[in-house]
Amino acid sequence: MTQSISTNYSTDFTEKAVIGFFKHACACFVKITLIICLFSSSSFAQQKDLIRYVQPFSGTSGSTTKASQHIEDKTERLANTIPAVAPPFAMTQWTPQTQLSEKKCLAPYYYNNDKIFGFRASHWISGSCTQDYGSFTIMPISGKLKTAANDYAENYSHQGEISQPDYYKAVFQKYQLETEITATLRSGMLRVKALKADSIYLLISPNSDQEKGFIKIDQSKGEISGYNPVHRIYQGWGEPAGFSGYFFIKINREFTRNGTFSEGRTDTATSIINKKNIGVYAGFKLEKGEQIVISSGTSFTSIAAAKANLEEEIGSLSFEEVRSKTRKSWSESL
Repeated sequence: MTQSISTNYSTDFTEKAVIGFFKHACACFVKITLIICLFSSSSFAQQKDLIRYVQPFSGTSGSTTKASQHIEDKTERLANTIPAVAPPFAMTQWTPQTQLSEKKCLAPYYYNNDKIFGFRASHWISGSCTQDYGSFTIMPISGKLKTAANDYAENYSHQGEISQPDYYKAVFQKYQLETEITATLRSGMLRVKALKADSIYLLISPNSDQEKGFIKIDQSKGEISGYNPVHRIYQGWGEPAGFSGYFFIKINREFTRNGTFSEGRTDTATSIINKKNIGVYAGFKLEKGEQIVISSGTSFTSIAAAKANLEEEIGSLSFEEVRSKTRKSWSESL
């Protein structure tokens, strides 16, 4: 006779256990989901700000590898990158300038240089051994007017310096001036702030190594314009390339003084052409904390086109609005 085995478990106990298990499982699922969401949102937020990981100074100094020491031309040992301020694939990039020339294999900027000569609107191909071309430079100074490069050069310190693809800031201790830069595809904005009350001068120069170029200043309109002819390298070295880098500049404050210069000598003329180390100066009187905003457009076809590019890309936008647009462009590309 077969004996039956009793399986008389409590139905209430089984139901309670199952319900308790599912309640606990649901609670754990909710907690895990919340944790995942928190980490995901944090990761997403960081991904949206990838620009903070960009290091513009990478490659701006010399190589220290053994192989690089065998290269005869010292400039070819260098990575020749620049800390450019511009949107992705910009035609014109803004960089601090520690070299005055547009010579082959000489970048406008090297991190270890001890002098700075202003801020260049550059067409340098970053990381190359070619040449810059059609560029111009803006140098802010204070105190007495000086127009020879060795006289107005600032001792270059990285103290207080900020370099990002959408923004650059430098403080000139000697002149007690703070300069900020942002840019669009073909245009740029500089904001110069006086850290003490003083006379302020802007020196604007086409960067020609061939003693060519043109620049003029119009005090009544607050405008400066000019061009820097491009010259060939390799085949036909030094010959005109058939085009120039044109620029148009608008300044938001009235000049108190202006003129031209060449080889360190000043003149009250309003334009100058085809001489060595030419430029114009614009003078201002600023109280502590006051600012000058310089907006510039560039083109390879004409001054009128440079002005049109400035009006199209910057127009009435503020410095912060231009920077925000460029930062957004980088965030989307990254």
